[in-house]
Amino acid sequence: MSELYTLHEDPISANCYKIRLTAALTGAALWLGGYVWALCVAMVAAGVLWEWARLLPGVAGSALARGIWLVAGAIYIGVAALTLGILGFSRTPALALLLAAVLGVIATDVGAYFAG
Repeated sequence: MSELYTLHEDPISANCYKIRLTAALTGAALWLGGYVWALCVAMVAAGVLWEWARLLPGVAGSALARGIWLVAGAIYIGVAALTLGILGFSRTPALALLLAAVLGVIATDVGAYFAG
């Protein structure tokens, strides 16, 4: 017999709504481009760097190692964010490349989420 879940009890349904909202907001920022897209990219990059910093204590034992990994992560995330931000100002064929990259990441993340 199947059980009925409310939105708050079913984590997959709740996450699907979050994914839809995030996709809509990100899509709108990509469509508007320019500074709106750059702000969106900066907010995502800040969130990724914050999550990276929270993961480091479990990976690197010493404060020096955590500092090195934090700087390496900041450079890695910064280069990716800068590239996406610059492409967001372009209304040339580079926009198609940006859209392909974003859709590729979305497809990979969604597939990984549902694959477990």
